[in-house]
Amino acid sequence: ASAGPVPTPPTPNQPATHIMPPVEGFDKELGTLVLHPETLRVAAYLAFIFMVLVSTAITTGSIDVDWEQTPLYLTYGYNNVCIMWDYSPAREVAAMIFPLAEYFLQAYLVVSLVRSHQATMLGETPSWFLIMTTVFTVVAMCLVAEVRMIFVVPPTTDVGHHTYPFIGLQVSLVLIAVQNYAFAHLIGHGRLGKSRGGSVAASVLGISYLVCLVIVTLIKIIIVGSVLAGNPAIDVQTPSGAGFAQAIDTLWFVFAVAVPIVIALIQRRNTPPMVLSLRAQGKTFRGLVRGDAVATA
Repeated sequence: ASAGPVPTPPTPNQPATHIMPPVEGFDKELGTLVLHPETLRVAAYLAFIFMVLVSTAITTGSIDVDWEQTPLYLTYGYNNVCIMWDYSPAREVAAMIFPLAEYFLQAYLVVSLVRSHQATMLGETPSWFLIMTTVFTVVAMCLVAEVRMIFVVPPTTDVGHHTYPFIGLQVSLVLIAVQNYAFAHLIGHGRLGKSRGGSVAASVLGISYLVCLVIVTLIKIIIVGSVLAGNPAIDVQTPSGAGFAQAIDTLWFVFAVAVPIVIALIQRRNTPPMVLSLRAQGKTFRGLVRGDAVATA
């Protein structure tokens, strides 16, 4: 193929001639990836549970802890799940495992945002849902990224700064649940249904779960926040107050970690996966620089 007209060689006082006309384009498919967002969600929660189990095994098996003298017990009246990675070497091992949960959850947020954008472009969801999803995704990603600080600031140093990142995780899981339910409802799959709009029972179960998650999370945050603020909503230093706070904490773990795995597996079965296509596109330019160099972009 001809490289085009040859420029007149430049004189010492004449700038070089650049001729770079586009001569051809390329559009090549590099491959496709079939991925269901809920697979990433399940992987994130399972990685978190795995971290809890490993930390528990290390703490209970090799660390001598006075369970009634820990900073968490003295502050909140009971030991929550965080106590299992508050002491070395469990803290260091948990810090190595946690990125699995974080990266899977961050990937889920990104892929879910792409899915929501696609659904809005196809007219399956309204524009307000995409706006809501975008805001929720940005907030949740920032909060999830800060959770690692629970390993940086142990409760023996500062209970408050050890707890605040975990509160952020609680908020992010609520945002994910709300966004997830709204998407399933809008596209007509419901929480447990397959048909358009889902069944009445599925809708009731989905909304009931969401309400319970929000209420339990809100109560948990109020209890913890008020204790840290020095004006406790309930007296966690009494057996009844500590028992109530611990019951709320256990319910939160069930609603925020265990139940979503079941929901994600059901949604994975009832909704189609995403097909991600990786393509290389561009234009090739050929030209001469100072009469002898060929540039390609």
